[in-house]
Amino acid sequence: KMSGNIPKKARLRKSQAVLEIPNIQLEDSGSYECKAENTRGGTAFRGHLQVYS
Repeated sequence: KMSGNIPKKARLRKSQAVLEIPNIQLEDSGSYECKAENTRGGTAFRGHLQVYS
């Protein structure tokens, strides 16, 4: 999470490149960034998650 911490309840499934946030709450809304690097370089993807109630 770009402004704050990733929720403690979140799980990262590295083999599938998935961030799973069970029982999502309004405070989980925000911008998230995924970075990947290896010996050939790196890349990043940013996305915004908006939770509505």
